[in-house]
Amino acid sequence: GIPLIEVGTEPDIRTPDQAKEVAAQLGMMLRSLPNVKRGLGTIRQDVNVSIRGGTRVEIKGAQDLKQIPLLIELEVKRQAELLKIREELRHHRLNPLEIVDLTVLLEGCSSKVIIDKTVMGIKLHDFTGLLGRELQPNYRVGSEFSGRAKILAGVKGIFHSDELPNYGITDREVKLLRKKLKCNLQDGFVLVAGSLERCRIALKAVHARALELWDGVPKEVRRASADGTTTYMRPMPGAARMYPETDIPLIYPYSVEIPELLSDKIIRFQKNYSLNEDMASFLVKSSFVDLFEEIVEMYPKIKNTFISDVLVAMPREISRKYKVDVSSLGEKQFKEVFKHLASGKIHKDIVLDVMIDMCKGKFNISKYESLSTEDIHAVI
Repeated sequence: GIPLIEVGTEPDIRTPDQAKEVAAQLGMMLRSLPNVKRGLGTIRQDVNVSIRGGTRVEIKGAQDLKQIPLLIELEVKRQAELLKIREELRHHRLNPLEIVDLTVLLEGCSSKVIIDKTVMGIKLHDFTGLLGRELQPNYRVGSEFSGRAKILAGVKGIFHSDELPNYGITDREVKLLRKKLKCNLQDGFVLVAGSLERCRIALKAVHARALELWDGVPKEVRRASADGTTTYMRPMPGAARMYPETDIPLIYPYSVEIPELLSDKIIRFQKNYSLNEDMASFLVKSSFVDLFEEIVEMYPKIKNTFISDVLVAMPREISRKYKVDVSSLGEKQFKEVFKHLASGKIHKDIVLDVMIDMCKGKFNISKYESLSTEDIHAVI
């Protein structure tokens, strides 16, 4: 039931840092609109990357703006390495797909991945040293093959010759595998463990991805990882993909009311309310920005800086310093605080204590009501 809006740019972003700036500006513009949902994941940005000689690759899941430059730099590196490999393979040819059952050879293998599973493999002509070639930090050509196998066959991964002997597979077993697959010293191989059908699907996917190395960079959609690397998700959608919304006639807006951008509002708050830049920024990006202007108008005798402190700074202090949950502080509670403050029932020096009591559900105005000088004299 929540309407989604997709915003696209022209392919005129030239650097990783510029992409971050554009992403930040787009996010700021969207947050400037009324009724736009906020919070992590509500505004998601996909990054499309292509280099000369490469092709467009779409990276999904770039939620952290700080990560965007790294994502782009590492994707550029991946594409550049794939283009180098294409040049190296220009005078080579990949052998036809021939899947070989290797289960008997590895019956005594100590690898936990292989025990009690079918093991199948394929030879890759002239691939020795290529499977372990790094495309991104801790991400290799073998990782490209593994990504395809995982998505298309549902296997947990693959073994390839550049990383063996390892993972419980011994040097003796590697020699037996090479002999069975008819590999010479220049040939590489890939193993998959699992059910018979999954192994076949996985190895077909690996062989197909190996063939794509001769084309350079495949068109695909990839998922962003926390370390800035990416993993395969699916092929890039083609013309056959159905977009129902393209059948709807275009609507041309004839009257558009442009809202005040957050960046402009920050400048106005500094100028009109004498707030410093940090406070203006915090306030404008908070959910109490409209309440601030309402209270400023209602209580002109209360300093603007103090109002902003109560709405933004004090809740953060209560949460961090006093470890009290401030989620119950809303518009109603803040209006009550300023009403008592304006009427003289509480003093500004104890507003923090009042708000802590409100958070704990213990607030009672009679506890804080001040006495006149005459009343104090009478008590004394």
